[in-house]
Amino acid sequence: MLERSDSSQEEVYEKMVSPLVEDFLTAKSGMLATLGPSGSGKTRTVFGTPRDPGILPRTLHRIFKPNVEMGPEPRRSFSISIFEIQSEREGEKLFDLSPGGAEFSMQNSTIKGLQEVTVSDARQAESLVAHAMLNRLTATTNANSQSRCKEAQL
Repeated sequence: MLERSDSSQEEVYEKMVSPLVEDFLTAKSGMLATLGPSGSGKTRTVFGTPRDPGILPRTLHRIFKPNVEMGPEPRRSFSISIFEIQSEREGEKLFDLSPGGAEFSMQNSTIKGLQEVTVSDARQAESLVAHAMLNRLTATTNANSQSRCKEAQL
């Protein structure tokens, strides 16, 4: 679904992402992808700014927001894995979250050595994502001198 170019970060989150997050919190599956040509605003939409957070920070803060219905100690935990895909070939890790590594399977795809890190709050999750994004490869394209040519998966 396309969103207007003048939509606010909050509007995009509420309309496109919030329903997926609420489903996720009730153990339903979902997926969201940001697609578009270089320079179209994908990074801004996902990350936003400190004053106007994008969909990822809003999602992380919602996931870790205390839920009164669950009581003081929720019985759930969350893990993060981050990897890149280049040219739709085998996945490549952005970075090792911890030494060693194990195989991670998602349906029929396996990424050897992909790490899962358990996170306990939005700040920790944002820190891991920020570290991974700093390690993404960049390349020059005709439209953008710092294009992120690989696709990052969280």
